[in-house]
Amino acid sequence: MTTRAISILLLLCGCAQTDKKGGGGDADSDTDTDMDSDTDTDTDTDTDTGTGTDDPECPDEDPHGLCEDPVDVREEGSDDADGLYFDGSTAGRCDRHAGSCAASSDADLATVYTPDVRADVVVWTDEGDVRIVLYARTDCDDADSELACGVDSVDGTSITLPDRPAGEAIFVLVDGAAGQQGEFRIRFRERRVAGDGEDCDPAGVESRCEDELTCQDGVCAPLCGNGDIDAGEECDDGGTDVGDGCDDECNREPMLESEPNEVCADAEEPGIDGILAAGAFVDDFDEDWWSITLTAGGALEIWTNDVTGDGCGFGCGGGTDTNIELYDVDCVTLLEENDDNDVDYCSLIPAMVLPAGTYYVLVTATFLGFDPNYELEAALR
Repeated sequence: MTTRAISILLLLCGCAQTDKKGGGGDADSDTDTDMDSDTDTDTDTDTDTGTGTDDPECPDEDPHGLCEDPVDVREEGSDDADGLYFDGSTAGRCDRHAGSCAASSDADLATVYTPDVRADVVVWTDEGDVRIVLYARTDCDDADSELACGVDSVDGTSITLPDRPAGEAIFVLVDGAAGQQGEFRIRFRERRVAGDGEDCDPAGVESRCEDELTCQDGVCAPLCGNGDIDAGEECDDGGTDVGDGCDDECNREPMLESEPNEVCADAEEPGIDGILAAGAFVDDFDEDWWSITLTAGGALEIWTNDVTGDGCGFGCGGGTDTNIELYDVDCVTLLEENDDNDVDYCSLIPAMVLPAGTYYVLVTATFLGFDPNYELEAALR
């Protein structure tokens, strides 16, 4: 039988030629339709359906661990005495990302962690053979959303993410330092952040109070008003009333004069250090008594000023000429007196060393101008 006759028989039988392909192991079927003995051309266009990322640089990289499919450590991690952890590896992965704190990077793996409650989130790696760089983002693919970055140390790598909202995902990328790939263990721990009136841990281990609050008797309460002068406070009188020498934000303020205070027994005690009191003369004969307590003694200086705090031009307080008298603890013995401070009409008693005790200051008007207001100030020199 001739070659041409064989070709015709094959066509009539609908027989096919099969191509075995290497690589992905795909099988294509191409039907030869020409009627001669020419060699036909394979036009196979099928696609390899393997499990890699189709990245020519990382053909075997598992797509699980990319930003498109990060490792959910809550679902895939484990727990031990130190909390939640995940064991993973950067071996065979691409270098797709870099943290701001690392001069160089290597293969990386993306994880995602979602806090159950509002919390400070601490992330760290156990000490291991692979040097690790950790960085956290709110958007896995956006380097500008970085929250923190930590480089490898002797004991591992650690980053802290303060006051993260409940239910808001945090993407933590585990990156090898230059030339470093391999297995790692990453750990997560939460410290709850409590608001005003919420329960708190006095030791600050399991929980802490939000900024501007402090843990008092196991409940978060405002720092201002707790009776202790905390960081950022000028004073703290145990309350948040205004006009009492310490305002509702724990800044010093003049204590507003409260009449009657015309005898020593009614003297008001605004405290010490800075502006003490804001007073006003009712008439030419008005007397304002104030008291100052020195708990440890010291060099006490007392003076008056106008309400603008820039001294007294034509009289203290817009034309009012003050006079101050300093009395001993018995409120009878006069220790010092001053009318004018040799600069203007305000009064000044220079620093005088006094032992601990409560002393009394009498402020009167030598001349009452059109503005009867004044400020009494004192300081330990």
